[in-house]
Amino acid sequence: MAIRAVIVDDELYARQKIREFLRSEKDVDIVGEAGNGSDAIKIIRAEKPDLVFLDVQIPEPDGFGVVEALDQEPLPHIVFATAYNHYALRAFEINALDYLLKPFDQDRFRESLKRARRMIGMEKNQEDFRARIKSLIEDVRAESPYLRKFLVQSKRGIRFLKAEDVLWIEASGSYAALHTETGEHLLHETLSDLEKKLNPRMFIRTHRSFIVNLESIQEVQPYFHGESVIILNNNRRINVSRSYRENFRKILDGRF
Repeated sequence: MAIRAVIVDDELYARQKIREFLRSEKDVDIVGEAGNGSDAIKIIRAEKPDLVFLDVQIPEPDGFGVVEALDQEPLPHIVFATAYNHYALRAFEINALDYLLKPFDQDRFRESLKRARRMIGMEKNQEDFRARIKSLIEDVRAESPYLRKFLVQSKRGIRFLKAEDVLWIEASGSYAALHTETGEHLLHETLSDLEKKLNPRMFIRTHRSFIVNLESIQEVQPYFHGESVIILNNNRRINVSRSYRENFRKILDGRF
């Protein structure tokens, strides 16, 4: 019988990549795709797949939140896709749970799929399987040194703002302006101090006045005098200055 697979990643390119890798695998049927956590939970509950390729860093909830929300028996075999650094990857290895470190190539993907074929149907002890996933989640979240939420002032008091909801950050005197789809929030912190606390796989400094969420980038265009300009998903234009150009290029090459 064919392996029923679901692909979960908020990046369209990443889903297309996995779909392309699976095209030559005659024993795998893709029965669903999702770009966020809430849709992933619905699809997995409805389709009851054998295998899920699950990106950890997806919105609302993240990949770990998806697994925590699943109450079905048995759980599908899960291959986590992640951009976490090598410290957090130890947790995947210690708990014997499979992962693909982004960016991954077809050879690494085939290794993971080969393991999945062996493991599907072998997770007889679901209690142990869930315990290993719980331990993984606790270990990875404990290892992460980066800001996951911002504490900002709102009209009603204090509000927690998720890091992934911030599209770009702009210097505003001794403050940093956090721009989201719903508005702007001020933090009494310099961009230089804030940059050290942000996940470099999610945020990139492009200019002395700007930090950009990589997920919000729609396009990069050449500009004058060796500079570039970023077009965000909301059509906001942000410069990449010459002093940050080389690092920006390296991050893009490694990320995508």
